[in-house]
Order: sequence, then C-alpha cells, then structure tokens
Amino acid sequence: MTQSGAPTPPPPPPNEAEYARKLALAILGTLQSKGLLSAAEVDSILIAARRAAQGQGLPAPASPAQAPESRPAPTPFQVTVQPAPPPGNLTWRTTPPPERSDKEVEKEKTDGEAPPVIDMQLD
Repeated sequence: MTQSGAPTPPPPPPNEAEYARKLALAILGTLQSKGLLSAAEVDSILIAARRAAQGQGLPAPASPAQAPESRPAPTPFQVTVQPAPPPGNLTWRTTPPPERSDKEVEKEKTDGEAPPVIDMQLD
C-alpha cells in the first residue's frame, strides 16, 4: 500500500532492462540450440513476455467449449554416454602388494582382538 503524497521510485535505468532482455534472449537461444525448446515454443514465450510487459493479458477463450486442449505430458528420454577411447600412449601395469611375514599377520590378529588400554593418572 502506498501513502498519498509519497514519491514514486524512479524507473530502472534503460541499461538494466536491455541487459535483462539480452540475457533472456541468450537463454532462450541456448535452450533452442540444445534442442530443449522448438522455434515455435521460443516464439510463444517471447510473445507472452511482450504481452505481459505491455500490460496485456492472454486472450480469453471465446467459450468454454473452445478451451485449449491440455498439452500432453512430455515423454521421458534417456541419454547414453560412451567414454572416449584411451590415448594410444597409455599403458596399464599392475603390481601385486608385497608379501607380508607371518609375524605381521599374527600381530594384526592380536591387535584386533584385545581392546585398547588407556593408563591415566588423575591428580
């Protein structure tokens, strides 16, 4: 709610509006080039945005019988990605881990069985 006699805020500078318009066009162009939007969809978005900016609403349907049909749900799609082949100069080499002695194996077994003991002296 505005107070009577309150000053109206100044309109945004024209550079901001131009930036927003160019950004929206760039986003729509990118979506169209990626195949996510068709040319007709981009045109309808631009027309709706122009009408909204000019204060015009969407035209009302002539009668309820002629209401626009609902748009069918988009069908899901799957993208399959295949890795590029490895470069020709790549070589694979595997090295087995070093053999452990029986004493190291026994030490691991005993360390895991006995709980740790903490010796502390409190004053």
